[in-house]
Amino acid sequence: MRTIAEPILVCAAYPSTAERMKASKIASPWKRSLRMRVATVSILLATMGVTVLGMWVFSAVSERIEALLVEKQADQLRILALDVDREVQERLGALEKVAVNVVEVANRSHNGSVQQYLEARPVFNSLFNRGTYFINLNGMATDSFPVDLGRTGLNH
Repeated sequence: MRTIAEPILVCAAYPSTAERMKASKIASPWKRSLRMRVATVSILLATMGVTVLGMWVFSAVSERIEALLVEKQADQLRILALDVDREVQERLGALEKVAVNVVEVANRSHNGSVQQYLEARPVFNSLFNRGTYFINLNGMATDSFPVDLGRTGLNH
């Protein structure tokens, strides 16, 4: 037995090999435990499964959204084409009606009467943003509305 007066010698020593192996087994029990390895692999497989499933769902949703957008754009294009066709048909109809009357006016009247006829139809002329002009059988523009565009006398 020691007495109080005896000094105690304390040395800090490196742990022995056996102590180090024991510490390493405590620090990483998954190396020796089958249950821990199975749990780790299961978690990894579940994570990979959820990731693959998420990517597949994203791909399917993206394809569906793309198909819906294409369908919507096709519908809009169809509506626009019908609107343009209606506008063109309206202008062609008006042009045919006026053309019949202009030919009659040109055949029975003197110069300038076609000009007056074109000027007397502001609604017809509003359909064409560059105005209208009359071309005789020789390809010469004889009358034009509006006059300030300077198309009278041009050879087509």
